[in-house]
Amino acid sequence: MAKIGYLGPRTNSEKCVEIYALDRDERFPYSRIEEVFEALREGKVSHIVVPVRNSIRGYINNHLDMIREKNLVKIKEITIPISHSIGCFGEKRDLIISHPQAIMQCEYYLKEHFPNAGRMPASSTDEGARKVAERKGGIAIANRETLMYHGLAVLKEDIVRDNYSIFWVLKNGRY
Repeated sequence: MAKIGYLGPRTNSEKCVEIYALDRDERFPYSRIEEVFEALREGKVSHIVVPVRNSIRGYINNHLDMIREKNLVKIKEITIPISHSIGCFGEKRDLIISHPQAIMQCEYYLKEHFPNAGRMPASSTDEGARKVAERKGGIAIANRETLMYHGLAVLKEDIVRDNYSIFWVLKNGRY
């Protein structure tokens, strides 16, 4: 039985865990990517799932750096389509809150449709949607299910075409 750590809940990393994990495997969502790597280092989990490349923004260099520094071993690669949707709470649409990668992947759409909205980074798309709901205003970028979970109105689905990400399933190299 594996213990699998990932950035979550309700994220694309969680979708990869669903593809990789067996029913008997335990799943552990963490709110920050640094916590995912730390859980593996400390032995709290036996494997982690992390994104390493996106078709629009390219390699996620800080993740690759952490993989090299910690001497981790790739045991599987998973490619999944990414479907970003725009959600809001109320009419106040002055601030976009989401994971920095999601904001960058959607930048052309955001500039066209929300040119005056500020940007605020969140540790995950789920956290961004939660913050928009808590402040009762703003715009979130996440998958449709996440937006609805947090009670946000879905304004538009699949705002970026031909978007996919590559995730690696990793374990410690000392095995």
